Amino acid sequence: MLAPLEWVAEQLAAVFEGVEVEDQASILWAWQHREEVEWDSAADFPAALQPVVQAAWEILDLFHRSSSLAESLHSWLRPYLQIHRSMPRWLLSLLQLYWNHHRFERGRRAGHSPLELAGVENPPSLMEVFGQLLDPRTATQPA
Repeated sequence: MLAPLEWVAEQLAAVFEGVEVEDQASILWAWQHREEVEWDSAADFPAALQPVVQAAWEILDLFHRSSSLAESLHSWLRPYLQIHRSMPRWLLSLLQLYWNHHRFERGRRAGHSPLELAGVENPPSLMEVFGQLLDPRTATQPA
């Protein structure tokens, strides 16, 4: 989503180089409201700003609207959210238990679990936790 915004910012920065901030704001405002107020760039801007107005408006016309960008992002996320929306609570807890005990395989955290990285000393193994969950007698016995 940020790449198109960066592109527009780069293009407009080149066009607006040396243009007063107030003029930049009025050009952008006029483009945004051009249909509502029936703005005519040729008649309503000074002749010195005409090339800047034309170039800025052409760039802005090429820009893909942000609402479409947001819709695109949501369409990518929707299947993931749909899967997790219907997930039962007990399964979320089970996944949290698993991922907190899971050791990272690569990167700077390789060989450590999130529990270890959080400062938990000698965390029980996942098998020990499952053993306690499946046999309630072991949960009440002192370690």
